Amino acid sequence: MCIKENKKYSLAFVLYIEYFRYTKISDMSNLGMAWRFELDPEHFFRIYDSQKQIAGYFDPDYGIPSNDDYEIESKQIQQMLKNSASITRGFLVLPMVRFEIFYKESMSVDTLAQQVRQALDRISEWQKFISTFGSMHSVSLSHTDQAMLSVTLEIKFIEPVPLETTSLCKSVEPILDRLQKLGLL
Repeated sequence: MCIKENKKYSLAFVLYIEYFRYTKISDMSNLGMAWRFELDPEHFFRIYDSQKQIAGYFDPDYGIPSNDDYEIESKQIQQMLKNSASITRGFLVLPMVRFEIFYKESMSVDTLAQQVRQALDRISEWQKFISTFGSMHSVSLSHTDQAMLSVTLEIKFIEPVPLETTSLCKSVEPILDRLQKLGLL
């Protein structure tokens, strides 16, 4: 798909195209990985892969100023979701690297060195992707696994995207496809 043919594309798709140009991969037609978004009661979206495993999370920026009253803020977000209001950005939270050293009672120094090298290799792959992706990002301890680091990528859309699972999925899908193709998901 040529960008000029469709005016309703997301920044995610533009970055995806640029990444393909940069890596000289020409066939993009076979990359669809069948992602599914599901709204969580806490107002973020769980992202499932084709095996129905959680691949990450998408946290929309609802554009609502932080409020001390959670109920008021929650009602505003619920209204936005009900009306399929549009957003211009959000945050993609993905597993980055899992350190396989925290759950073992003991191990040899050689095993430890191997585990650390594997983690460094994975971090290096993420570093390459992030350098070409060109997005603001942060790395933090995963909230679901204390032996894992998560990466959060800021996603800015060129045009507003409706707060609907299908629309959000289509807008973020190119990035998820590319990350899976690179072995990062």
